[in-house]
Amino acid sequence: MTICASLADGMPVSVSKLPLAPAAESRFPASFRGWRLSLQIMRFALAQMADEISYRFQTIGRRTPPFHKDAARGHILPVHIPAELVEPFAQRARREGVTLNSALNAALLLSVNRHLYAGEKLPMRTFSFADLRPHVEPPLHAENLGVYISMLRYTVDVGGSFEFWSLARNLHNKIYASLKSGEKFAASALSKSLLTMLTKLDSVRLCASALNLHGTLPVRTNYGKIKVLAIHGFVSPHAFGPEMASQAQLFNDQLFWDFAYLEEDMNQDTAKAIVGEVEEIMKSAVK
Repeated sequence: MTICASLADGMPVSVSKLPLAPAAESRFPASFRGWRLSLQIMRFALAQMADEISYRFQTIGRRTPPFHKDAARGHILPVHIPAELVEPFAQRARREGVTLNSALNAALLLSVNRHLYAGEKLPMRTFSFADLRPHVEPPLHAENLGVYISMLRYTVDVGGSFEFWSLARNLHNKIYASLKSGEKFAASALSKSLLTMLTKLDSVRLCASALNLHGTLPVRTNYGKIKVLAIHGFVSPHAFGPEMASQAQLFNDQLFWDFAYLEEDMNQDTAKAIVGEVEEIMKSAVK
């Protein structure tokens, strides 16, 4: 945007080469390197296997995310949540002792449960993403080009009649305990082999929903003559991934939330109903 603004103003543009970030594992804390990392990976993998076994036993004969053998067609549904709702919702989340990420994840899970699972009480899954850049040693500089991000799966009991903030606190506690124990590093180290395995198996649907909350972005509203009105970040749904995936970004005190879904999982009307329900949950949660 700075370069575009300079060109629009007829100013000279200087471009510098940015350094690539080193491999993420080389910058993990000491307790998550070498043989220690191998032990953490083994512990994390066993916990994930136990969660998978428990989930499968609890959902025998019940609806789970359907598997799509062939290529699936995806759609994107962008939603704008105004500052008038975002601010009181964030304030209420702070009073309840949960992060905005946990609260938004809970709203999405609850809505998916009501519309795709008829509000039945059952274990459901969501993805949450952890930014590793602030936690590596030494911390990365902003100009280093490299993605240090970890994807973690959480299983919680959900039902259409569940009290929203109780669900949000349950999910928050799971995410907090997971991140505090350092599972984000083990999950990051396993990500390539896990995705390779899932792609080859071609037989697994991981969860019901996924949310990546970027938080506040270092983007200004004005760059000379150029005004930034909205921020969008689209995600790609996969046949072995969640039924409803989304990416939310805070910009100018507003929430720009982009949902992605497969037409094999739901039609446009159902997707709009899920998204509309999420916003209604947010409105009800601040009363």
